[in-house]
Amino acid sequence: MVNFKKHGQESASFGQWLTGSLRENPKYQDYAVYYDHGDSVAQPNMVAIKGIYGEKVTSSTQLTQVDVMVAKPNREIVALVEIEESQCSPKNIIGDVFANLMCSQYSILENGKHQYFSITPQTILIIAGIINLKGSKFAQLESIIKPRMCDFSAPDDAVRLDKVEFIFEDRIEAVIEELKIYFENLLNN
Repeated sequence: MVNFKKHGQESASFGQWLTGSLRENPKYQDYAVYYDHGDSVAQPNMVAIKGIYGEKVTSSTQLTQVDVMVAKPNREIVALVEIEESQCSPKNIIGDVFANLMCSQYSILENGKHQYFSITPQTILIIAGIINLKGSKFAQLESIIKPRMCDFSAPDDAVRLDKVEFIFEDRIEAVIEELKIYFENLLNN
C-alpha cells in the first residue's frame, strides 16, 4: 500500500515542534511562532504568513507566503522559513529567495485583523527542501546560486542577503531534522 502524505504535513509538524521548543526555553517563551499548515482550530498560531511590499495587505502588494515565521513580542521577525516538501529546482529556489527579498514586511490575519511584522537586519530567511544531493541541481545550488546571490543587493527594508540560509537534503524527514538542529543551535547561542 502506498502512503501519500498530505501536503504541508511536515511543515506543520516542524511548526508545532518549534512552538513547543520556544515555549520551553525561558529566554524565548514570549516569542511567537506562526506556521501555515495544520488545523487552525486546534493550533491558533496556524495562519497564512503573507510577505508584502507596502503598507498593507492587498492582492497587489502580496508577493509571497512562507511556511514558518518566528517573531519577537515587539513583532520584529527573527526568522522566516520556506519549506519545499517536494523536489526543488534551481528556478524554485531562486524564486523563493527573491520573492522574499522583495518584501518590506510580513502579515498574518488574527481575529479578522491584519497584524504586521517588521524585518530587521538580523532577520534570517531559510529556504529548505528536497534536492538530489548527488545531482546537478545541488551542484548548481552550491557552485552558482549561493556565490552569485552575494553579487546582488537587497533594499534596506528587506532581508539581508548574508542572512539567507539554505537547508537541502534528499528526503523531507532529513530536511526537517536539519531545521530542528539549526534552530536548536540558534536558541542555545
